[in-house]
Amino acid sequence: MITELNDYLSVSVSPEQRAQLLEVARVLESVVGENVYVAIDEILEAPEKDDIHSTVDSLYEALLGTMETVLAKYGIFLDEDVLETRHLFDLSRVLEAVTQLELNEAKDYIGNLIDAADDAQGALLDILDEVAPGTSMVLEETILRVDYNLIYKLRELLREPNPRVELEAFDEDASRHYVERCQSFRKKFGRTPLVGALLDHGAKLRYDPAVTVALISGDLETEDAKGSALELYALVTYSNVPSHELVPTTKRLIEQVCVDPAHVMKLVDAFHEIMGA
Repeated sequence: MITELNDYLSVSVSPEQRAQLLEVARVLESVVGENVYVAIDEILEAPEKDDIHSTVDSLYEALLGTMETVLAKYGIFLDEDVLETRHLFDLSRVLEAVTQLELNEAKDYIGNLIDAADDAQGALLDILDEVAPGTSMVLEETILRVDYNLIYKLRELLREPNPRVELEAFDEDASRHYVERCQSFRKKFGRTPLVGALLDHGAKLRYDPAVTVALISGDLETEDAKGSALELYALVTYSNVPSHELVPTTKRLIEQVCVDPAHVMKLVDAFHEIMGA
């Protein structure tokens, strides 16, 4: 949570860095709720946390990964080939500007900027020049594309006296449940080496595990049946799979990564042992 993050940063970085990282976490929390702290908690609880340089780098990467995911949720897609942690603070200002635009007093002027723009990307950059000076240059450097639906919704928000149009946002209840299940896994099983390392480096795991399994499949030691089964279960836990599908999805992943039927049986048996079945 933000208290633990603040405590760690207070003794690890300069006051300026601390203020910026906490501001980024605050902006993300305002959008996705406590979900933002899943990867952060993993990093702060890792055995390597006393390596301050490495841990701070991991915090930046984790927050940047979350920021990229959240901006994409709203229709702002970034170029991973040029995206760096130095962009993080300004990107948080972009996110806050977009999510708070309807509160801006210059609604008519901003609406005119949108109407006059040639395309969605130009419209967004013009908006940012007005409401968050300096951020448009960072976004222009890192942007891949902007979904026109975002600009349409922003225009509608500005047009309505009592806006009923809502930007697509994260489901707070779903995010809270996701945080709780990740915390429950960590409390029961601890930190797994492969998935834990991915979280340290800001990997985005809340996707289909049939895809993200490629991030760890090459490093799985299938001879270590219990360790491999636990890594796959961790990957599924941190994925977008509904909680009632965690067990069957893990079993399908075991079949996906193991070519040898004998290894499949060993991992399935180990997984049953882990689950207490």
